[in-house]
Amino acid sequence: MRDLTAQLSEHVGLRRSIEKKLQHSHEALKPCRTATSELLEHKAHRHEQQVQHLQAKLRQVNQTLVVRQNEITQLNRNKARLVAETGVATRYDALQITARTQATELTQVREARESLGAALTKLTARFDAQQQLLWNYRIVFEDERFHKPEPIPENGEIAVAKSSKKPHP
Repeated sequence: MRDLTAQLSEHVGLRRSIEKKLQHSHEALKPCRTATSELLEHKAHRHEQQVQHLQAKLRQVNQTLVVRQNEITQLNRNKARLVAETGVATRYDALQITARTQATELTQVREARESLGAALTKLTARFDAQQQLLWNYRIVFEDERFHKPEPIPENGEIAVAKSSKKPHP
C-alpha cells in the first residue's frame, strides 16, 4: 500500500511539473501567437488596399478604353463623311493616320488593362491564401485555448470515488 502511495505521490509530482512546464510554454508562446496574428492581419489589410488600388486603376483603364473606342468610332464616321463630301485624298489620309494612331493607343490601353487584370488576379490569390492562413492560425489558437489540462488540486490529492462496500476476500 505504501508503494502505491509513493508511486501515486511521485506521479502527482511529475504531473504537476509537466503541467507547469506546459503552462509556461503556453504563456511563452502567447506573445508570439499574438504578434503573428497581428502581422497576418496587417498583411491582409495591406493586401486589401493593394487590391482596391488595382481595381480602381482597372476601372480607370476600362473607362479610358471606352472613351477611346467612342473616339475611334466618331473618327471613322467623320472619315466616311469627309470622304463622301470632299473626295480629297489628303484629308482621308490624315484621318487614316489619326485612326491608326488611336488604334495603336487602344491596343496599348487594352494591353495595360490585361496586365492590370493579371496583377489583380495574382493579388487576389495571395489575399485568399493569407486569409486561409489567418483562419488556420485562429483555429489552432482557439483549439489550444479550449483544451487546457485539468489543474491538480492544491492539496495534491486526486479525487477517488470511495465505496462504502468492503472488498470481497
